[in-house]
Amino acid sequence: MRAVGRALTVAALLAGCGAGPVENEEPDTSTPPQIAYTAYGGLLGVTLYLVVDSATTTTRVHCTTPRIRGEGGDCRLTPERTVPLTTARLRSLFGTTTSGAFRRARSMYDLSPAAVDGPMYELKITRNGTTRTIAWSRSTDLDQPVRDFVVDVLGTAGILTN
Repeated sequence: MRAVGRALTVAALLAGCGAGPVENEEPDTSTPPQIAYTAYGGLLGVTLYLVVDSATTTTRVHCTTPRIRGEGGDCRLTPERTVPLTTARLRSLFGTTTSGAFRRARSMYDLSPAAVDGPMYELKITRNGTTRTIAWSRSTDLDQPVRDFVVDVLGTAGILTN
């Protein structure tokens, strides 16, 4: 019995080593599974906050700049809205966050002001009792899995920037 216990311990350790730690991921048992995206600042005073909420299968959007458009129209006319999601879409988004490429991507990128005082961005992914924060100021610096995911999240929320 002792040998079996040792074998299971070694197997668990090897499996854990394969996964490795994820940069900027911390325990969080108080926040329900969600994806929160924030863009703020810059010369235009951009504020965009959206939450993909697993509990309600919706994306809640709050924006304050007329340059951000999407389902529901211009932010001046509809600063807050809710976009329904299918369960399959929700699973797809959260599934992306568990892929090896996404989990190996950096969490901190260039945080200096963009060329013309551009906005700052933050993505918080809460799932399985952890929250991972990814922050940046220039989207061109993002690793491809993170860039693709951000585009996917914005598209899910019906957001287009013009």
